[in-house]
Amino acid sequence: MRSYRRWIAFHKAEPHISFFIESLLRKQIYLSSERDSVTKRRYVDYLQQSIQSPYTELKAHAVYQLCLSWYEEGKKYASSANRYIYPPRPNFQAQYQYYPAQARELYIRHRSFMSAYPPLSKVLFLMDSLTTLKSVQVEMDNVTPPGKEIPIKLRYKNVDTLYYRLTPAGLTQPKKTKSEHDAQLLALSVLEQGSFALPLPPDNNEHAVYLKLPAMHQGKYRLLFSGAPFGSQKASLNALSFQVSGIAAVNSGDEVFVLDRQSGSPVANAEIRAFKKSACTERNT
Repeated sequence: MRSYRRWIAFHKAEPHISFFIESLLRKQIYLSSERDSVTKRRYVDYLQQSIQSPYTELKAHAVYQLCLSWYEEGKKYASSANRYIYPPRPNFQAQYQYYPAQARELYIRHRSFMSAYPPLSKVLFLMDSLTTLKSVQVEMDNVTPPGKEIPIKLRYKNVDTLYYRLTPAGLTQPKKTKSEHDAQLLALSVLEQGSFALPLPPDNNEHAVYLKLPAMHQGKYRLLFSGAPFGSQKASLNALSFQVSGIAAVNSGDEVFVLDRQSGSPVANAEIRAFKKSACTERNT
């Protein structure tokens, strides 16, 4: 603290330098203090005021710090880690929803000005790239009962439509590139396909919805999904394997119980084949 004060005093006659040093000191104080809502509000107010400063170094530092501060605040909106916190918190906290969009708007508004400060501009360019990144992630059970719609949980960002296909599990040959592997997946016969329109507010943040895929008969399948039409240049193909089965196997010690997956009742006259897997081979035992 004393070093900063001496540094500021040394440049007292050069306000463009002394005010910039003061901004570094304020940042240090903010990071080392208890960051409650009042402290955050005061620091944000200071940064917003500094953006109007005639001193360019101070203005650039304020734009940089405020963009990153809002970007980090936006991450608190959709946190999957909340499920592990006790007492539990909601997975989505509305007060943080629009911070990524605010950070991006501030960067775009000052992008030309910030280009004069390459080290700061490069970081903000990366922030903008991450803010506008499109992503889709599906969570589903590995096994689902036949004759019933298949529930899935979709987490997505900057995507307004989910495209899907249901195909046989099939066997794909190892390929050197992702594009070759994707071509194999797209060549599988299509059993069901469709799309879901997704709610997409202008917040550049992550969202989640529960959806239902068409019911399937017993068998092994593959779900292909993307945030863009299949085959288009913007499509990033994702795949999940799953099984449709009406039975469940539960073991207790050396005993294995074969049950009806929906009722939990034992399956009469069930026949079981056991397999042992090794690193190189799979043989019937």
